[in-house]
Amino acid sequence: MLVIGRLAPRWNVPIIAHLSGDDALSDRSVFPTLGSVALTSATEMARATFTYLRLYNWQKIGIVRPTRSYGRLSIHSLTELLKNNKEVEITIMIEIDPYSSVEQIIETGKLTALRQSARIVIVELGLDLNDCTNFMIAVQAAGMKNEEYVYILPWLSHISDYYPWEGAGVDKQLVKRAYENTIYALLVYMSLYDALFLYGLAIRDAYDFTGNDQIYKNGTFIWKKMTGRQFLGMTGQVLINNEAIRVPRYATYQISNGSLRIVVELEAKLDDANKCLLRKTDCSIHVCFSCSSKSFCWTSMC
Repeated sequence: MLVIGRLAPRWNVPIIAHLSGDDALSDRSVFPTLGSVALTSATEMARATFTYLRLYNWQKIGIVRPTRSYGRLSIHSLTELLKNNKEVEITIMIEIDPYSSVEQIIETGKLTALRQSARIVIVELGLDLNDCTNFMIAVQAAGMKNEEYVYILPWLSHISDYYPWEGAGVDKQLVKRAYENTIYALLVYMSLYDALFLYGLAIRDAYDFTGNDQIYKNGTFIWKKMTGRQFLGMTGQVLINNEAIRVPRYATYQISNGSLRIVVELEAKLDDANKCLLRKTDCSIHVCFSCSSKSFCWTSMC
């Protein structure tokens, strides 16, 4: 998608991503004719995570990211988002090799640094929730899985067909305890139909506006007709912002003994049009319509 997305503007044709949500795809100076209905948007996952942090007034966080290929994850987008924001501070950022064993993670000493600096921890070591398993077992072994800590695990893509504690060849009870009381954001997608439907809507509107049966060849114009609209697709509500990027609806779940309980649901909505003209990031918002509250300390010194 990164390669084709760069070529499409040269041909002046629109392109719609329905699976890839790479953070780089949101750069309209590089991908001016690209739209997206993907639910795996790293950028929008980061915005939803930020909304969640603000909802609970968590002002200091720690971040755990992989040693490689973290640029495509929501944790990268979140870090960039927080650079110019004073509401949430990153007190520590550690890198973990996602292929390290539990013992190797503990031996690095990085968990000690994490213990001393943060109590609200965002962990994203890959696209799938299973990538975090060894880290979560390691923090449990280090005595860092208690009521002092909150672990938030963004889950961008369902690569595995099972939860980490349901896999073959693992100690199911051990893994279940490791994930106990963690919070993760869930995404599910059936978005190819939605991509085709969005293209059809844009083509129809472009033809109605111009009356030109060759308008489909004007990718820039078609792209503009894909922006700022809503429709009901195969994956539910589809909201497209002014950058032609889908703003997904998110839910966060708390894991308890292998069962999932919804903590917060964030619904996507288009924001005020005047705000959108002033700043692109204000074109859409996440609104909480199902919330439960609980207070936690930010750091070990609270």
